[in-house]
Amino acid sequence: MRRSMGLTLLLTAGAAVAAPDRIAVVSVGQCTSPGSAITARNFRSALIQRSVTPVLNEAETVAPFGGVSDRTLPELNGALSSARSDFYSDKPEPALATLNKVLEDVARLAPSDARWSLERDMLTFLTQVQLKTDRAAAEATLTRILRVEPDYKPDTSVFPPSFQRFTKAFSSYRPANGSAFSVPLGISNSANAAAVPDVALGYYGFGGAAWQEVVSAKRHVFARAFDPSKNPQFAARTPLDTSSFEAFAPRIGGAANGDLVVVWQETAATGGSISASRYSSSTGTWSSPVTLGSDPTNAPQSPVVAVDPGGNVLATWTQTVGTTGVLFGRRYTKSGGWVPPLAQQPTQLTFGTDSAFASQTVSDGSGRGTVFAGISTATNSYLDYVGFH
Repeated sequence: MRRSMGLTLLLTAGAAVAAPDRIAVVSVGQCTSPGSAITARNFRSALIQRSVTPVLNEAETVAPFGGVSDRTLPELNGALSSARSDFYSDKPEPALATLNKVLEDVARLAPSDARWSLERDMLTFLTQVQLKTDRAAAEATLTRILRVEPDYKPDTSVFPPSFQRFTKAFSSYRPANGSAFSVPLGISNSANAAAVPDVALGYYGFGGAAWQEVVSAKRHVFARAFDPSKNPQFAARTPLDTSSFEAFAPRIGGAANGDLVVVWQETAATGGSISASRYSSSTGTWSSPVTLGSDPTNAPQSPVVAVDPGGNVLATWTQTVGTTGVLFGRRYTKSGGWVPPLAQQPTQLTFGTDSAFASQTVSDGSGRGTVFAGISTATNSYLDYVGFH
C-alpha cells in the first residue's frame, strides 16, 4: 500500500464482516505511499492495546476483500525472474501475464521494506515490457514508482542503458502536478530573423529543433539538440551548413537514443542541392554536411526526413527532370551508412509524366519506410504511395 487517499473505517458490532462482539478495521482508498500501510498496521496494534472489545486480525479483516497471499517474497522473486526470462526469450505475453499475477500477490504481503523493494522491481520491469508497445502505459507505471521514490534509478546491472536513459529523461521532464507548458525559451539568435522551425522528439524524450536564420543577408540552417536529463536541456546553437550561397527549409528527425538528422535545401551559382547533417548524442557533435542529391540546372527542393527509434533514416525530396517533377530519396542505416552510397545517384521513386510536387515520409522501428507524394496531372492531382522494405 502507498500514500492513503482513503479513510479508515471502524465496523462496530453488527457490521457485515465483524462478529457481534468484535471490531473490524478496514483501510480503503488508493494508496501511493510506502508508509501508509505501516501506519495502518500501527493503528491496528494501538487499537488492540486500548480497546476492551476484541479486534479482528489482519487476515480476518481482509478476507472479504480477497484475503492475503500465501506466497513468500522468495517465491515471488522467483516468479519475477521467470517473467524476465520469458521477456528476453521474445515471449512478452507470458511475461506480462506472470507480472500481473505477481503484482497482485505482492500487494497482499505484509508491508515492509523488502516487499516494496520487490514491488518496485516488478513495476520497473513492467515499465520495460510496456515500453515496447505502449509508451503511455509505461510512463504511468513508472510514475507509480516515482511518486514513492522521486529520485529512483533502475539497477544498471539489470536494466539496459536505453531504459536507464528513458527513466532519467522521464523523471526529469514530467510535470510535478498534471501537465503544463514551460516558460518560453529563445533558442535562436534574437539578432537574426529566424523562420521555418521544425522539431523532433525521440522515443525517450530526447529531441532537437532546426530552423533557418538570416545572417549577413543570407539564409542559413541552425539546430540545437535537446536532452531533458541535462542542465541546460538545450545544447549550443550550431550552424549546420557551410554554403557560400543560401541554405533553408530544414527538417529534423530523431532516434530513441537522442541521435538527430537534419536535411535542408541549398542554392548554388546554378541549380542547387539537398544536404544533411547527423548529430551523435554520445559525442554531442554534428557531422559535416553531406550532399544527398544535386542538380546543376534545376534545384532539388522540399526535403523531408523520417528517423525510426533505431536511428535508420529515410530522406526524400522533389527534383525537376526535364519538365517533370520526380521524387528522389536516400536511406541511412546504422550499419551501412547512406544507401545508395553518396558517390552514386539517389534512388528515383516516381516515374512517368505526372509530376511529384510534395511528400511526407514516415519510418517504423524496423527500418521500413513509407512515402506519400502529391502528384499532379494536366487536369488533376492525386496522392501516391511508395514503400521501403
